[in-house]
Amino acid sequence: MDEQDQGLDVLSTIIARQKQLGQAIGDEVDLQNELIDDIQTGVAKTDARLLKETRHVKIVDKKSANCGMIVVIVLLLIAIVVVACIPK
Repeated sequence: MDEQDQGLDVLSTIIARQKQLGQAIGDEVDLQNELIDDIQTGVAKTDARLLKETRHVKIVDKKSANCGMIVVIVLLLIAIVVVACIPK
């Protein structure tokens, strides 16, 4: 009977330790979940900003392409005027 009591005491100690480990793991998981939520929020904000900046870059690219064509047209007009003004 004493051996059973000692065995149960040892088992109780082991179970108590397992409970502590389980609680510690649960606390760590909760902390990690909070960190993951923070990271997810940051990534969502960054994604939104990236999409916004991508739209701005497309607008600038479109405007710069139009500006380049205008410069070429103006230069061609100047070239035509110069060629037309030169006497033969």
